Amino acid sequence: MKVNDPHAWRLRELLKKLVRSIGLLHREETACCGITLSQCHALGEVATQEGLTPGELAVRLGINPSAVTRITDALVQNGLVRRESDLSDRRLVRLFPTPEGRSLWEGVQATILGPGYHT
Repeated sequence: MKVNDPHAWRLRELLKKLVRSIGLLHREETACCGITLSQCHALGEVATQEGLTPGELAVRLGINPSAVTRITDALVQNGLVRRESDLSDRRLVRLFPTPEGRSLWEGVQATILGPGYHT
């Protein structure tokens, strides 16, 4: 992903930290683009770092693994994320955005970062 304004990207990263620190990721009634805010953050992480394991996603979001399971279950059910077995270690699962998930995330990014945003 490329962003013309590095300040916009930095602001997004700081906002993610703020949202985590005040606990909004745990409020399921908070919504973004038809999915919960926690699902939106998870989708963003998966879309920008394809192939994350659920454990890695939990660390990036600052939430526990069981919450990641619930969040990714919903994203998979909504057709926004797919799970794949790791090629070198079949015990691991990796997360990837579907075309629909990528499209939704790009729309969120364009809304957040404005007209200078492009992938």
